[in-house]
Amino acid sequence: MISICPRVQDTSFIVLAELAASEIKKYARRVSRTATLDGDSVITDSGYTDSDRVIEIRANVTAAQEATIQYLLETYSLLSVSTPDGCYTCAPNTWAFHGMSSPDEGQCYINMLILE
Repeated sequence: MISICPRVQDTSFIVLAELAASEIKKYARRVSRTATLDGDSVITDSGYTDSDRVIEIRANVTAAQEATIQYLLETYSLLSVSTPDGCYTCAPNTWAFHGMSSPDEGQCYINMLILE
């Protein structure tokens, strides 16, 4: 389960049951590789930070949930996102809704950039 809510007092929030295609637990270190003049390379490892992560949420939603998600993502530049992995401050990056042909079915895709 994933919850999304504003960082300020508001009555709008959403709790979603993520699909298996979601990428909630994807990690990477800050590593770069640079070619040197002698044909070798240098690797610089600056460690790990959550702020390099992206949370990709895929969930089945109703039309009412779509409206709430759309409101939150269009209104707030930063949102609190709670996942089984932790609680983060995120910036909404991209989102899309697919298959909203009836009030009972549809799928959403939300891409959130972790700030902290």
